[in-house]
Amino acid sequence: MSWRVLGAALSLVAASACSRTPSDEQLRAWLDEAKRENEELAKRNVDSEAASWTLSVRGNVAGGGADYHWRDIVSMATTHIKTTCPTHTSDVNAVVDYRGIEIAGLLDSLQAREGPGPGGTELTIVAADGYIGTRKLAEMRRFPVILAIEEGGVPLTKNTGGPLMELYPHTSHPESKALYAEGGAYYVTTLIVGTEPLALQVGGARRFSAKEMNALPQRTVVGKSGFKFRWPSTDVAIHGPRVRDVLAAASIPLGPGDRVVVRRKPRTDVPQRESTTLRAEDVLACDVVIGLRHGEKQALLPAAMGGPAVLAFGPECVNKPAPWPMFVEAIDVVRGEPDGG
Repeated sequence: MSWRVLGAALSLVAASACSRTPSDEQLRAWLDEAKRENEELAKRNVDSEAASWTLSVRGNVAGGGADYHWRDIVSMATTHIKTTCPTHTSDVNAVVDYRGIEIAGLLDSLQAREGPGPGGTELTIVAADGYIGTRKLAEMRRFPVILAIEEGGVPLTKNTGGPLMELYPHTSHPESKALYAEGGAYYVTTLIVGTEPLALQVGGARRFSAKEMNALPQRTVVGKSGFKFRWPSTDVAIHGPRVRDVLAAASIPLGPGDRVVVRRKPRTDVPQRESTTLRAEDVLACDVVIGLRHGEKQALLPAAMGGPAVLAFGPECVNKPAPWPMFVEAIDVVRGEPDGG
């Protein structure tokens, strides 16, 4: 309820106490006005929250991918599912009507296909808080899973898992509950079919393919990774070229005071998560690697592990971000002055 309107109403009540008591009709009118203003403020907040939200689909789809703005998402959200939801905290047993985009239909419209590469039979879901979830493409077509935007006719907000939440039809398809009892992902921003081909943008003018990256000198860092999701907690080997060698191949020198900005797949809620800034001195002093492969067999990185490219740090590196960046897409250099200069 709007405290400003309600406070004004209570002030009127207090002032009236010296002269006359407001009627029940007046009290109801004041409360109704407060409720209307509260609902309008809430609606404006939800509209503002969702207005900048986007959904990206990447990987093994027609044209390599597609992007949808919120107005597109709303117009595409024509599927209704009535189901229980483990994240409907007021009553997890309540059957609620959800409206959203059927994932299978969206994938079919983009000619999504399984591929031979890493994670070729998987759909990876990336959320705004950094969560990564992996599903079998076959299961997305087996169940009418949706990206929900409304719950019981009310827009989903960040407090309720929105603006875009993965939802399973637990009531109509109980077998989906057996597979995904915890429910779907909150704050969905990206769907990746299989794994995207590597195309690393360096300095704004050069783009490196996987073949070009593999032709550069390779380094291996071994130790416990600093990735937030989907990596083992034990020691792991990560292989790929060093950032300084990639920059050298792009004819971009590094000098004292420069900053190396590594950009990753965008996340809608916190812009700061979209990039990691490193000191040139640190990049030159230790093995900061663009990881393309992992393990003894040097397997390519699937989307489920943040592939095709991640940023990994050798054990000798002192200044490491936490967590380490995944889904690395671009590297830029910002010129600066030497420290203390």
